[in-house]
Formats: sequence, structure tokens, C-alpha cells
Amino acid sequence: MLNVMESFQRYLERDKDIGYSFSLADIIQSINMTFYDLQPRWGVIPAEIPKISSLFFYYFASAPPGETAKYLDPSYTVSHVTFFCKNHQGDNVARIVEHVRNFVKENPMEKADFRLAGGLIGVTAAANEEIIKNDLLMNLLSFGTIFLIVMFTYRSAIASFYMMVGLFLANGVVNAYLGNRDIGLNLQSLPVVTVGVGFGIDYALYIVSRAVEEFKGDVQEAVYQGLRTAGRAVTFTAGTMVVATLIWAFSNIRFCSEMGLLLALWMGISWLGSCTFLPALLVLIKPKFFLRAAREGIIA
Repeated sequence: MLNVMESFQRYLERDKDIGYSFSLADIIQSINMTFYDLQPRWGVIPAEIPKISSLFFYYFASAPPGETAKYLDPSYTVSHVTFFCKNHQGDNVARIVEHVRNFVKENPMEKADFRLAGGLIGVTAAANEEIIKNDLLMNLLSFGTIFLIVMFTYRSAIASFYMMVGLFLANGVVNAYLGNRDIGLNLQSLPVVTVGVGFGIDYALYIVSRAVEEFKGDVQEAVYQGLRTAGRAVTFTAGTMVVATLIWAFSNIRFCSEMGLLLALWMGISWLGSCTFLPALLVLIKPKFFLRAAREGIIA
């Protein structure tokens, strides 16, 4: 076990973001070296079990309980191998944990096993894994819910894609911003998608519904009237919301700062997509759902 511990430490220490490690293997090597005038060549794990037992006896006989707790639990059945990492960014945490799992897989032990422990890296890795799963789930549920609602309202799946142009654009821009600023997914940025989708789809619904009301045979004129009327209200609402949430970005509280900036970005890009790309698509393509909605008087 001591040899595996030492191999484990040397294996992980090859990673550029691992700064230092220690375990019982280091204790045994250090005590063994003291019996040979601190010569470094004796800083090894002895091959004889009785000698190792003697070295452990010297250590535990002189060390206070608080000191031994760094390496063993009170039952002396679980030993710690501790690593200090230079940073806790998501990519580095995932890479280090992956290295740990690879070593455990390649070095099975008969009478003992590895357990991925806690510490800041372990907790961060577990949190990151859950955040990624929930981010995918929240994206699927939020976009899927909006897709189904719009589809059943206008009785057309194509209508959902048209309406969600601004949402897709906003989602891409916000994720690009997160990546560019090395913010990454966290508990602050996770709810942004759900909140942003709820705000963003309103802009498209207002404009399209108003254009449907104004349709009298000419799609371009209907869309123009929709932008001239509902578009103004949407612009006023979006501007008010963007400015109000953008003020949060100057907060000293990280949650408020990140949420305010991301929500302002999301709502601003959603408004831009709803007022530019969506009307352009309606005029150029003249989709059937728009004509049918105008004919049947379908307004969301």
C-alpha cells in the first residue's frame, strides 16, 4: 500500500497544476532517513514489513493525536493522500480527477481500495459534474417548453424555430462571453438560461402577434406595422430591463454582478434578434404559419 501511495503521488505530481503532496509514505521515508544521518539515498520505503512497523511505532509514539489526523482516521483504517493544487479552474479540476481515476483503474489493490475524497478539488469536481448535468437539463427543459408552447399556439413546429431565433442567438453570445472571460458554468450562471428564455420569447411573441393583427394581404407591411407599434413597446421594455439589470454588474456581491451582466446580455441580444432577424425572415420567407395565423386570427 505504501508503494502504491508513493507511485500515486509521483504520478499526479507530473501534472503542472499539482504543487505538492504528502502521505504516510513520506513519513516512513523521512523517519527511515533519520536513522542514516539524513542521507537522501535512504529516503525510501523499506522492503521488510517488521522494519516498517518499527518506523510507524517511532512516529506514533512521539506524534500528538492532532498530527496523526493528517494521515489517518481515528480507526486507523483510512489513510489520506493529500494534494495541493495551484488553481481550481474547471478544466484543471476535471483533468486532475481524470488522472486519479486512470491511476486507480490501472493499479487495483487486493486488500484496499481508493476512494475519491473531498477537499476543495473533490467538492469542486462533484459540483462541476452536477452543474454540467443540470445545465444540459435546464437548456433542454427551457427551450423544449417554449418550443412546445409556441408550436401548439400556432400549430406549427416551424413557428417555434422562427420565434426562438433571438433565444438561440442570445444563448450563443452569452456562452461565448462566459468562455472568453473564463467564467465557466457555476451556481451564478446556471439560472441565467431559464430566466433569459422567459424574458426573451416575449419580444418575439409581441411583434409576431401584432404583425398578424395588421396583416391585410401584404406580409412586409404587416411586419412593418408590427415593428412600428409593438416593436416600440418591446424596445422600451427591453431597454428598461437591460439598464436596470446592468446596474447589478457594479455590485460588490459576485452573484449580483455576474447575474446582472449575463441577464442584461441575454435580454439585449434577444431583443436584437426579435427586432431584426425575426422580421427579416418573416418578410423574406413568408412562412405558412404566419399566413394561417392571420387568416384564422391566431394571436398568442
